[in-house]
Formats: sequence, C-alpha cells, structure tokens
Amino acid sequence: MSFRKLLALATILFGLSSQAATTLQFTTPSGTTGPGDVVEVWLTLSTDTGFTFDPGDPDGDGSYGGAIDPFDLPTGGFSPDANMGAGGFIEFDFIEFAGASISASCTGSFVIDSAGDCGLGGGGTDDYDFNFGPGWSPGGGVFSLAAGDSIDFLWGSFTPVAGGATAGTYDYFSAGIGIFFSGIGIDDFGEEVEAPAFLGLATTCSDGDPGCSFSRTVAPVPVPAAVWLFASALLGLTTMSRRKRV
Repeated sequence: MSFRKLLALATILFGLSSQAATTLQFTTPSGTTGPGDVVEVWLTLSTDTGFTFDPGDPDGDGSYGGAIDPFDLPTGGFSPDANMGAGGFIEFDFIEFAGASISASCTGSFVIDSAGDCGLGGGGTDDYDFNFGPGWSPGGGVFSLAAGDSIDFLWGSFTPVAGGATAGTYDYFSAGIGIFFSGIGIDDFGEEVEAPAFLGLATTCSDGDPGCSFSRTVAPVPVPAAVWLFASALLGLTTMSRRKRV
C-alpha cells in the first residue's frame, strides 16, 4: 500500500472543507454474500453545485480548482523523519504536491478483529483483509463533476481470509475522500524535511451510525443435497441393523 493511502488511515487533521457541496454515500448499503466472496465497497459521490479538483492549483489561490476553501489549506503536517528521526510537526514553507486521496477509519466488524485491533493497512482481521480501490480520481489529474451529477467508484474491497469468512453480518461505517498534501518545511535542527497532510472533503457517515452503514450478511454454506441423502442412508442402515439385532 502506498504511503499516500496509508496517510489516509489516520485521523483527518484539518477538518472538512465546506467549499464544495458534496455528499458521499455507499452505493449498495446492504446485501448478502458468500463466505469466500470478495466484498467490493462502491461509493457514490454527488454534488449540487459542481465540483472540480485541479492538483496544479491553476489560479494559485490554494483552492485547487475550487475543491477547497483556501482558508482550510493545511499549514503543516507531522513528519516521522524530522528532528533526526524523532519526528515532529513541521510548518510548511510551501506545498510541493497535492493529489486526490481516499480515507478509511477503524470502525465496524469488517476491519476490527476479535482482539479489537484495526485490520486496515496490512494486518487484516479474523475474517477479512482490506485493500484500497483506485479512488475517485484514479488518473491523478483534473477531476470535474457538473452540478447535479454523481459518479460511482470502487473505494475498496474486503477479501475473506483462507477458509472463508464466518457466517454472520459484517458492517463498516466511515469511508471518505479528500486531498493528500506533501509540504516542505524546516525541523528543529534546521534540516529541510517533507511532511504529509490530509484534508477531508466528504465522508459516508458517523462512526457507529447504523442508519448509514455498509453491511453484508455472510450466508452459511448450504450442505449439498447428496450429503443429506448419504447421511439419511447411513441413518437408515444403522436403524435396520439395530432392529435385526433385537
């Protein structure tokens, strides 16, 4: 998984932008799946007023094509490389990169294992491993959505572990989109370092709110009819054998 997508797993540091009136919803909130099926999570991004993101910030005003309010632009970020590897918050002298990104939170049974650990970012859970999809702007360039329009995109997928997922109902809550920034600043030792930041634009729902969650019910594997017939035959033979002995 890329560093930019790993960053999106962290708590959103700079809040949500109100510049673009966008909404984000799970495209198919509920359904049934098999123990060995990959569960794809699709999101629907909609806008009432129109939405454009240009990573080149053509106007040079920090709005990046109008996607964000320049006042929401991050002014710094945490760099693990700062201060001779001790890490630290770095104030940006300038932002060298901005790109479309997606985010995930550690909420729901799809990503929390039996020990309460988050399975995002590589570890996986008791039943599923998680992988990000291509996101809402997979090309990495200018993205534009006209007023009143919407798009569906693959946000991520849950792949069952070997042997398949246990039967039951699994849920997930907070998926999001945003902009990843990479800025340059000076640490306490006077060294120039790179630091990341993430600005959220829209999320699916509040953590733990069942009214807007994504859920899938894993149905148990049905026992084939031939097995039932074989078991019935064995039971019948056993019964007959007992009667003969009597």
